[in-house]
Amino acid sequence: MTSLIKLIGVSTTDITGSTVLLNNISLHIDHGQTIGLQGRSGAGKSTLLRLLNRLQEVSGGNIFYDKQALSKYPIQQLRQEIVLVPQEPKLLGMTVEESLVYPLELQKVGKTECQRRRIRACDIWEIPSDWLDRNELQLSVGQRQLVTLVRAMMLSPRVLLLDEPTSALDPALAQRVLAQLKLINRENGTTMVMVNHTPEYLEDFCQRIFTLCEGELTREITLEKN
Repeated sequence: MTSLIKLIGVSTTDITGSTVLLNNISLHIDHGQTIGLQGRSGAGKSTLLRLLNRLQEVSGGNIFYDKQALSKYPIQQLRQEIVLVPQEPKLLGMTVEESLVYPLELQKVGKTECQRRRIRACDIWEIPSDWLDRNELQLSVGQRQLVTLVRAMMLSPRVLLLDEPTSALDPALAQRVLAQLKLINRENGTTMVMVNHTPEYLEDFCQRIFTLCEGELTREITLEKN
């Protein structure tokens, strides 16, 4: 299988340059793989996700995406193809409906097509119609988390970066969300990289799991999947 993303000796620091956040990380991610990142808070998991769509830049080493240096990839195109679902969900000051279609509008997708995709996504992810007119303050953190995930999926990304996507969900909803993500991975071949503090979720969802400790990659395990 061909690697879609490859990191070679990647390091990065905080904004002052005085604290190393990741040190000499080398790994590869193949097309269509589901990858897990685990480790204590502050280990560098979220930082690694942010490097993959250039919300943060490397200070050493190289990242390649689709055989091209990530730093050379057009940033707008990159963030349409590699989409991050952040740990702290935001609706961008909009209603749920406005927030869901906003990224598509930025891509100049027509109004009819935006609504078609929104209706289909809400059906797949079981977003209640009475959420659509709500703003951020009228939703729980878990509800905002789900809306943010659906918004990302509406972009049909090649790579989905998931930063604690189930942290505010109850166990039943978390399992349903992970099952839907697995279905999308199987049907569409979407590559997924997920940070999660629940080992059982990672073991069920991921084909490979990397452990980070104090900014260094300390362990990799491969799980047999049917």
